[in-house]
Amino acid sequence: MGGSETLYNQFLLVIRDSDEILHSGKLKDFHGLSPRFLKSKNQEDLEFQVEFPYELGNEYQGLGFEVEFKFIVEDNTPTPDPDPDPDPDPDPDPDPDPDPDPDPDPDPDPDPDPDPDPDPDPDPDPDPDPDPDPDPDPDPDPDPDENDSGNPLLPQRPITDEDLKKPVKGQILPATATNLYNSLLIGGILLIGGIVLFFIQKRKREDES
Repeated sequence: MGGSETLYNQFLLVIRDSDEILHSGKLKDFHGLSPRFLKSKNQEDLEFQVEFPYELGNEYQGLGFEVEFKFIVEDNTPTPDPDPDPDPDPDPDPDPDPDPDPDPDPDPDPDPDPDPDPDPDPDPDPDPDPDPDPDPDPDPDPDPDENDSGNPLLPQRPITDEDLKKPVKGQILPATATNLYNSLLIGGILLIGGIVLFFIQKRKREDES
């Protein structure tokens, strides 16, 4: 941090993703987010909202500061087990019980219930509520969390070729690998070839004269 520490200590910071608020409080109290997993060739939206408290007085006029957020990427490839168990269970039970119950009940009950109730209640509820609530919630929230520009914060998703070729401001860097270096290499080769040819022609003229 550089600049006015007094002003820096008053600023507020809110960080959110598509599901929840990750930090909300003073900027000076922010010491980093918990490690997050991001799959290779994927992207996600995080919103960093820095706010100046409106209740601060004129004593903060003319002050300023600079702050830097660092994003660190680490490989998360799991290390395989160098010594897995080669013999999980070499001796399963070879002799299951060969004789289940050989003598089931030969005489089940032949007459479980000869006289069920012949007259159930024919009219359980003749007058249900004729007017249920037709509009329980006419305006549920159809959108995920949105940032100040009205765009929703999207969860992790693959980066497509279209995303790389048509970047949106504040998101992905464009795929800027062009043929510039190839053109420079070809131009350098032609330049060197022209210089060599010039000296060959010059020596021929000197030999002829």
